[in-house]
Amino acid sequence: MQVPLTYDKQSLKDVLEATDAGMAGNSTSIGDAVGVALKNMPTDDESAKVIILLTDGENNDGSISMPQAVGLAADENVKIYTIGVGSDEVSFLDGLFSMPKNSTLDEAGLKKLAQTTAGTYFRAKDVNSLQKIYEKIDELEPQTQDGRYVQETKDLFYIPTLAALFLFMLLMMIMRKVG
Repeated sequence: MQVPLTYDKQSLKDVLEATDAGMAGNSTSIGDAVGVALKNMPTDDESAKVIILLTDGENNDGSISMPQAVGLAADENVKIYTIGVGSDEVSFLDGLFSMPKNSTLDEAGLKKLAQTTAGTYFRAKDVNSLQKIYEKIDELEPQTQDGRYVQETKDLFYIPTLAALFLFMLLMMIMRKVG
């Protein structure tokens, strides 16, 4: 997890802008990703438990297999929406030359993961389709504001304390000169 669950959208945006492709490695650990997400979910029964899994690969690494991840999510009643990303072909020079892409996307596994957890599998081939998928998920999982907001507080008590201390010292110096 790069960012803990937060309402601070700016810090989340900053972390996303700083991410690079491949920063987590060259292999895909879908089972481990689901396991980490489950571990970091709130434990109260009232909150909606949903995971959005965005991947361009297959589960080819990690300590938790895809069937284990499916079982863990199903046991916790967590709905997983899976999104397979990647183009069907690689284009060069704006489509002047193109060739098929050898994809390792495990669509069958992602469909099974979504189906078993009462979620849905989506396929995103470009940014626009990914945006539409997120809009569809927003429709499927409407969220209401529950009144819990996180607001950063800043202690400012030291300012009047320092001002009082300064005035006290000033008063003491004046009293010495007078007396």
